[in-house]
Amino acid sequence: MVIMSTHSIDWSSIDPYNLNFRVRQEPGDKNSLGKIKFIFPNQYSVYLHDTPSRGLFSQSTRAFSHGCIRLEDPFGLAETLLSNSTGWSKYDLLNISQQSKSKALHLDEPVAIHLTYMTAWSNEQGIVNFRPDIYNQDTKVLASLYNAGL
Repeated sequence: MVIMSTHSIDWSSIDPYNLNFRVRQEPGDKNSLGKIKFIFPNQYSVYLHDTPSRGLFSQSTRAFSHGCIRLEDPFGLAETLLSNSTGWSKYDLLNISQQSKSKALHLDEPVAIHLTYMTAWSNEQGIVNFRPDIYNQDTKVLASLYNAGL
């Protein structure tokens, strides 16, 4: 593998239909995925990740990641996932994240991941919250319920 700076490439010579390279952003504070990402097998190439844009969590609209999922406390999740199998601490993970090279950590045992898409839910006070159906799933769910006689 050859690592090149994007400034050293003649972009006008690149054929978008015949790419023979991969573009990858180096790990670090400016990486749009943050310092940690969780890759798990799925047909959509969706993964969970950190973010350097912490302010996005205060927004009511949260669809900023092109289908992948930003985590508010990724190191807490990593610590929980790794604690039973390898004894990693949050401190160890933060130290690894300061490195300039990526490091893959694997779980000793698989963990089930359940992703839920909700456009309406109630909070702890019983107040119902509604959000836009950005993936257009509500119509399909309502049609299925209607067809099932519910």
